[in-house]
Amino acid sequence: MINGAGIVRDLFVFGGSAGGYQALIEVLRRLPDSFPGTIGVVLHRSPVHVSHMAKLLGRQVALPVSEPVDEEEIKPSHIYLAPQDFHMTVEDDHWRIDRGPKRHLMRPAVDPLLMSAAKARGDRVVGILLSGGGGDGVNGLIAISDAGGISLVQQPDQAHVKSMPVNAILNDNVKAVLRLEEIAAVLQLLANGCSVPE
Repeated sequence: MINGAGIVRDLFVFGGSAGGYQALIEVLRRLPDSFPGTIGVVLHRSPVHVSHMAKLLGRQVALPVSEPVDEEEIKPSHIYLAPQDFHMTVEDDHWRIDRGPKRHLMRPAVDPLLMSAAKARGDRVVGILLSGGGGDGVNGLIAISDAGGISLVQQPDQAHVKSMPVNAILNDNVKAVLRLEEIAAVLQLLANGCSVPE
């Protein structure tokens, strides 16, 4: 089983890079507006080109989407997207937004979100790596696994750029390697404390 019954996972943190935006849409558009969990997302993107990613994503999914401000309260049934050129991390029940040093040459980077989520929520966290290049997110998934959470990755054969999920598979004992439509179904089960057959 991916998850023992009775453990309700309430924070779902995504990371991706090249090809990750389309993959993210394919997952999130399948979630109903009644989805009870909080979703945090870091996608590598340009720090200088004007981006309307939150608005564009919000048009394609049922859940509300926003870019949080520093110390904003984390709410359920909401998608939070890391702002352009800012790291997004979890501290207690709030988002922290900062322009700290780049990680993996990126800001926002995936690892700060995933690692802080593991520290703040432990076994209530599910980390998901989607299409993208490089190794960002691997340390974050390891932290989630070590804290008792669940790490998932997109099936590399389905990813536009395979190295991010492949690096995670090679370096972390991921719970499952799934296609995008499978990820959406699994998230709904995990958010309700259900067991998921591997």
